[in-house]
Amino acid sequence: MELVSVIMPTYNSALTLKEALDSIIHQSYRPIEIITIDDASNDDSLAVAKKYAQQHSTQDLQFVALSNDENAGAGISRNKGVEKASGTYIAFLDADDIWKPEKLTTQIDAMKTQNASVCYGAYEIFKTNPDQPISVYKVFEKLTYDKLHKTNYLGNLTGIYNAAVLGKIAIPSLRKRQDWAMWLDVLKKADFAIGIQEPIASYRLSDGLSANKIELVKHNYAVYRKHLGYSAMKSYWNMMLFFYEQFLVKKKMIVSIEKKQKESSKNDDWFPDKILIQREEDYHTHYLGELNDGRLFFGYNTFIFPNGFQAENWQESRLEYVVVYLFDNNGKFLEALYKFIGKTKDVQIGESERLLLQLLQPLGKLKFRSIEVKPFSTIIDGFEFGLITDDEIQTIELQPSSTIAFSAPWNGEYDT
Repeated sequence: MELVSVIMPTYNSALTLKEALDSIIHQSYRPIEIITIDDASNDDSLAVAKKYAQQHSTQDLQFVALSNDENAGAGISRNKGVEKASGTYIAFLDADDIWKPEKLTTQIDAMKTQNASVCYGAYEIFKTNPDQPISVYKVFEKLTYDKLHKTNYLGNLTGIYNAAVLGKIAIPSLRKRQDWAMWLDVLKKADFAIGIQEPIASYRLSDGLSANKIELVKHNYAVYRKHLGYSAMKSYWNMMLFFYEQFLVKKKMIVSIEKKQKESSKNDDWFPDKILIQREEDYHTHYLGELNDGRLFFGYNTFIFPNGFQAENWQESRLEYVVVYLFDNNGKFLEALYKFIGKTKDVQIGESERLLLQLLQPLGKLKFRSIEVKPFSTIIDGFEFGLITDDEIQTIELQPSSTIAFSAPWNGEYDT
């Protein structure tokens, strides 16, 4: 097994540091190298880190406790850790956040399976007790550089990259938002990051983080202006795109736990565990069936109206996609393969079919048949896709376009 180096800056973190370190040593994955960098704390953070290292060091659990002579900021502290790191993989965790026990195993297995150099994942958000999260931050199946450029979609507490492939990536010398700038540099080399859909970490919500929004805007602007070297005009333009992405798209990816629980408890017994989808030749459910390895697949073309349906010039505002959903042999959703085709007005006849076949071809021999799958939800380009339950009218709709809906008696037939 390859070594994973975990970089953890600390500053006045004595109260939460042990809990964060516990979440690393309780990982199912080994070996791990834990590098803490104390940023001239006023409390016992450095002493806590050193004592913890003495108590828990083993052959496959190595510790390095570093410190700064004066307060330099999280970016410089992380850089000191990256320079010291000797792992094949490099990951990050702040001293007040927590990893789920299968975090590293899940990510490294996924990276190897999908031949990816970068991985991130969904995470829970909590205030005081990680066992009582208030919301979940969802992620894309695949995060590209262009998407990350619009706003920071990659939670640093979930990020990991293969340093043996990409090399060590330095953290830029920005006082704030240096993690976003670093992941931009990482994806510039790697092209994309794969996203783990189940929460793999827990983020502690701090009372002070949203205190000065004007200052935060300045720091975001600095990523474009100082780190990427854009002109003032280009930086202002990208900030406009940032505001749209941050407050209209990214906002939808944070799901309230309370709301989710209320919705699921309304009428959670009105639909079966698995939905039968009957295959029909030359229609919506044509590309439906089983792969050689037992996985199930469902491929089709769909569309999105990002700003809602507009009768006038609808072909200009509608965005076309082809999607292939993959499930295990028990019907549990695994991942979505997709291609963005373009605006409806620009899509050529037969183009959707051609791109859909491009997604299906690498999967090997296809056995076309009806399948049974569980309802599911995933995020693609900031929008919810999947077989989504609608408690109010008790149907399960194929979203986002809702062109297919299943209902009782659940015999595989659908309404369009």
